[in-house]
Amino acid sequence: MTYLVILLSLSLIPDMVRLHNNVSDFLAEEAPKIVSQVPTVTISKGVASIKEPVPYVIKAPWSKLPFAIIDTSEGTVPAAKLKATVVLTKTKLLVNDDATDIHSVDLSHIQNLIIDRDLINRWIEQFKDYFIFAVYPFALFFTFLYYLIQVLICASIGMLFAKMHDLKLLPRALVRLSAVAFTPPIVLQTLHSLLNIEFPYSSVISLLFATCYLYFAVGACSGKTISKIA
Repeated sequence: MTYLVILLSLSLIPDMVRLHNNVSDFLAEEAPKIVSQVPTVTISKGVASIKEPVPYVIKAPWSKLPFAIIDTSEGTVPAAKLKATVVLTKTKLLVNDDATDIHSVDLSHIQNLIIDRDLINRWIEQFKDYFIFAVYPFALFFTFLYYLIQVLICASIGMLFAKMHDLKLLPRALVRLSAVAFTPPIVLQTLHSLLNIEFPYSSVISLLFATCYLYFAVGACSGKTISKIA
């Protein structure tokens, strides 16, 4: 399986580069529209405040709902304001994922912090530089799980091929052969990604391609056992 991990880690590079470029382009185009509306927020001993009148609304050009609402007045936040993605109250930061999932961050542990446009722009630049390093391991992990399932399916089919050719194959040997059999389809998908060409039904085609490859590989071993490679 080490071979499959190395192959997938290399094949993911074009997709990761494209993702990084797309996210960077989106932030370069859309982030200034949000950041330009952000007032200077001062948090002192867990209490947030701004100089502008509250509630202060920050709008997003891609949505009819407000992107953020800053209301540092006394009292609880009305339910209508929770429809914004971000709500900053006097003592809490609320992040709304959807209509039912709201995450709350208590500001009491923040002693002194000033958030202005320059600071937010620096955060955005750091995010653009480093977010792909956080995404890549997860992408590799889930891609490996996906191909591992396909490899096991292919190896199961390979048992039938082995019986057809009267070969004695250990399951581990078939799994290794199946992993190698996915090399051509993975390389093909990588080329499509590099050239930015759509590859419809790639999963089905890859499995069929690998199965055919495995069939010929097992057939080439007719008359001898390859269990020694396990």
